Amino acid sequence: MQLESLNILLAVRQYGSIRKAADHLNMSYQNVSRILIQLEEEFGRQLFVRNSKGVTSTADGERALDAARQMVAIYDALMEDFDASSSRERAEANRKISGKLELVSSTITSNGFFNDFLVDFSLQYPRIQVSLNERDAYPAADERHLHLNILPRLATELSAPGKIVQPLLEDRLTLLVCKDSPLNNKKTTALKEIAHLPMVMIYKQAREDSIITRLLDAHHVSSDDAIYVNSITAFQKYVARGNYVGLATEILAAKLISSNNKTFAQIPLRDKDLDIYHCLIMDSSETLTPAEQCFVDAIKENFHIRE
Repeated sequence: MQLESLNILLAVRQYGSIRKAADHLNMSYQNVSRILIQLEEEFGRQLFVRNSKGVTSTADGERALDAARQMVAIYDALMEDFDASSSRERAEANRKISGKLELVSSTITSNGFFNDFLVDFSLQYPRIQVSLNERDAYPAADERHLHLNILPRLATELSAPGKIVQPLLEDRLTLLVCKDSPLNNKKTTALKEIAHLPMVMIYKQAREDSIITRLLDAHHVSSDDAIYVNSITAFQKYVARGNYVGLATEILAAKLISSNNKTFAQIPLRDKDLDIYHCLIMDSSETLTPAEQCFVDAIKENFHIRE
């Protein structure tokens, strides 16, 4: 008797119907019915009485079901024990891996989700020294020697000569306003409708290196009068005053709102082509150090990336 047969037996009892059990198990009605017949032949006992309303277990069927529950429980407990042992072994191995890990990430990406990931990574690999350089979306030339970058890119930039560009999360440009702002009454707005408003954006070194500036330029929206700040704290202060609207991404805006739900509100932009992709950008994986390889493996596992 196989584990599959035990699960079929239990599913038929639970749903009182071969067809419903088959749907639950993602199997065909014919296969479930065939395996039930094989079990009855193997036991030499009738396990279920079939009728127009479904199936009902017999006394012998109940005995078989009790045994099936015990065997499935033993199997599940064994698998949980093996999984726990494997997790302990992996954790012990991770604690022994050491090295230096230098990363570049944009301020928007870091504060949107990447800093949280790095906290978990550092707990998993405590002997790997992580150095994170927050920059704009397009690092300066002297920083491009770094192997690993977590940066936002436009849909047209998901391939680059000599680089591996792996999208992790899809994002979109959005508007963050003070909750008391008159704009908060709007369900949506457009870039051209807010172009005349005082705007605040985040950048570290140069306007043209900001992904938001590139999006505005692509939509022919001038950002000459915008206020550029180099930290999330300053960005929040300007928006909270109510006389500035903030341009951010949906992921970052959602995080800011969740921690300041009485202060900020988000207004979606209805313009097309405002999509942003947060990407892992690196050189050939053959040049990675052991610490860098651990990081890449953790990224792929966390963001469910398949080879």
